[in-house]
Amino acid sequence: KDVDVYGPNASDRQELQARVNVGEYTPGAELFVSIHCNAFSNPASHGMETYYYAGSPRGERIATLVNEELEKAGGLFNRGVKTANFYVIKHSSMPATLAELAFITNAREEQLLSNAQYQMKLAEAIARAIGRYFSGN
Repeated sequence: KDVDVYGPNASDRQELQARVNVGEYTPGAELFVSIHCNAFSNPASHGMETYYYAGSPRGERIATLVNEELEKAGGLFNRGVKTANFYVIKHSSMPATLAELAFITNAREEQLLSNAQYQMKLAEAIARAIGRYFSGN
């Protein structure tokens, strides 16, 4: 479910920093993976994409692996691996990626995202990408 990490009435910066802190203060955490559903005013927008912070080769590596595995598992249009200045990937001290799984504003993709089996396929794809990251594949 969608909940505030910091708490009610937090500023955007407080909320985003709280999300980073979850990773920073989790014992043994070595990767930060932020999972989202994309949205846009045009309901024809579609596909999945992953992001990393520019200048982070390890962030680029995990973003690329997550992108590859999501493309294989989800079957959606691949919008690519991109750099972004998103707070959570910029301020994480560990390699970080932000994955946009699909567009919740696209009727077909919203239907897929509401399917538990499809959600499991995407979760398993992300887990495979993490496994590949740590195994060096």
